[in-house]
Amino acid sequence: MSPAMTSGGGKKLGRTRDQPSSVPLTAMLGKLVHIGLDLALISVVLAGLKRNTGLTPKLTQVPNKDVRQLLRTYLEFGEYAFDFAVVIAGRSASFERTR
Repeated sequence: MSPAMTSGGGKKLGRTRDQPSSVPLTAMLGKLVHIGLDLALISVVLAGLKRNTGLTPKLTQVPNKDVRQLLRTYLEFGEYAFDFAVVIAGRSASFERTR
């Protein structure tokens, strides 16, 4: 046994049965929030791409109808968030319309 695994009296150090063996809840929650925000940002970028170029993912190529509906809902959320950002920016004194 390595010296790092024992205390001065030769007892084993490490987890006991009472201690959780997983990642702390706050770290896991932080990671989930980070992933959620990343997914939302990607959805907003795809909405902006659709709005400015007309290009959109071809959902007809997705064979599973449940996954296809989930993706459709995901893209609709991006359009909603994009529209919300446009409204907020339009009301702000920091932005102006050039078109």
